[in-house]
Amino acid sequence: MTKDERVISLSTKQHPRRWRPQEIIYLKRHYAREGVAAVASSLQRSIRAVKFKLSQLNLHGRNITPWTRAEDAHLRLWYGKRSFRDIGRKLERSWQSVTGRAIRLGLKKRNTLAWTNQEIDFLRRNHRRMRYHQLARQLRREPGTVNSKLRRMGLRKLAEKKRWTPAERRLVKRKYGKIPRPDLARMLAVPDHVLENLAVNMKLVGEPGRKYAEVELRFIQSHYRTMSAETIARKLGRRPQAIRSLASKRGWKGRKSLSTTLTEQQQRFIRENYHTLSTHEIARRLGLKRVTVLVYARRSGLVHHVRPFTKKEHACIETHKGIMPLAAIAQKIGRGEYAVRYYGQTQGWEFRIRPARATTY
Repeated sequence: MTKDERVISLSTKQHPRRWRPQEIIYLKRHYAREGVAAVASSLQRSIRAVKFKLSQLNLHGRNITPWTRAEDAHLRLWYGKRSFRDIGRKLERSWQSVTGRAIRLGLKKRNTLAWTNQEIDFLRRNHRRMRYHQLARQLRREPGTVNSKLRRMGLRKLAEKKRWTPAERRLVKRKYGKIPRPDLARMLAVPDHVLENLAVNMKLVGEPGRKYAEVELRFIQSHYRTMSAETIARKLGRRPQAIRSLASKRGWKGRKSLSTTLTEQQQRFIRENYHTLSTHEIARRLGLKRVTVLVYARRSGLVHHVRPFTKKEHACIETHKGIMPLAAIAQKIGRGEYAVRYYGQTQGWEFRIRPARATTY
């Protein structure tokens, strides 16, 4: 480039336009509904300039579901009484969204909400016969708040001992070790640790002198290479450490290593196609789990290069980006969500992160 051409290029270089107040107002009103690309086209600015201005205004350049009056009323009602996660779970929103909305509404924390005399009397009368979550539901407070108040008042909930009926004991003796302990606890409507204490007292699990039956030994020997010690212990009603100790004494080997689990054809297919196919596609064709493919590739030193997007995939994403959620688009073209999102960012597209809510009339 000659000196004259360099001077001409410097003189014709476009300097950034200043944002007018009307443009800023339009940006605030329409970026959440229309997206960054549409706003940039309307304002005749680049997508990069619009995103930079959004960051200066402390706004997020993505599709945001507007808050309704009913959601604001629900937030005002439970703010300070429920956690942000509980409120967000009820409103189908993230806890970050709930926190930001509370700040915009000017809500102040009410962690030091005074306890009334009626609430204190209710705690004194019912703290022994009701659980923390039941007290919290009646008082519209958090279970942790109720627990702290009872501790400050010097009141303790006495743990009522479970009284087992003869029918329940017979059921535990018959079913314990044959079905998973959580399922049996759910069947008896008791916590898992309560059922475990009963099994220890009934000498069904955990005592040192308990011998293994022939059925148990055959089960452990046949499944120790395919199942974990925790799963075997849960099925037999034993401790995982006891299962490992028995296997070590008998010389039984544990789960097969990854190299012996995969056949030579599967290993060769992964090595040949890891650079061209996604891990989901490889796992689907081989009938394996995706984590198995990833672990083998990591141990083998394989590197997964980014596969370029084709014109057909580009057209599919551009057509469905405002209609279908991001996860559905990624599944439709056989790509990962992060890959589709990153590619959309390079193109200035915005995606729907979650499905649209059902509208009632």
